Amino acid sequence: MSRTLTRTYAIDSVVGIVTLISLPLFVYGLGSTYLWQDEAQTALLGRSVLRYGVPMVGSGSESLSAHMGTDAGLHGIYFQISWLQAYMAAASFKLFGESSWSARILFAIVGWLCVPLSAWVAMRAAHSEGRVAARIAALFVATSVPFIVCARQARYYTLTAALVLAVAGTYAALLRRAEMHRP
Repeated sequence: MSRTLTRTYAIDSVVGIVTLISLPLFVYGLGSTYLWQDEAQTALLGRSVLRYGVPMVGSGSESLSAHMGTDAGLHGIYFQISWLQAYMAAASFKLFGESSWSARILFAIVGWLCVPLSAWVAMRAAHSEGRVAARIAALFVATSVPFIVCARQARYYTLTAALVLAVAGTYAALLRRAEMHRP
């Protein structure tokens, strides 16, 4: 019995429409409120990345240490959070300048990209009903209020979600490929 593996890179029209319609939910009004404590920490670490190349706790009035310096390592390098979010904030500040909006926009875009990414994972994981599963997955992510709230923050949440979805989709694709090549 010979099976062939077909690849389709075309985006399902329903998933595309859901993704486009959900964009305002992720980005509208991002700069209308101040950064809250953890977001401000991410923004300050992003600023230090632009200045020093690595996340630093700073000193004096620019210190962001919540533990009197014990959350910093050698030479004041901050080690309490994942550095990826600090570098993401730094990239956003470099592109758009420093503001609440610019601190949040790249995280919101990554969260928005989780809509089609979840559809991609569902398509790979659901063998016979892949298209239906992809549409449902995209709709669930696009309308999940807790996910959208987290995606609109300058924090690591959407980065983690996107990386997990990428790994899960790749794993599902590899399993499917192995299944197709099984004798």
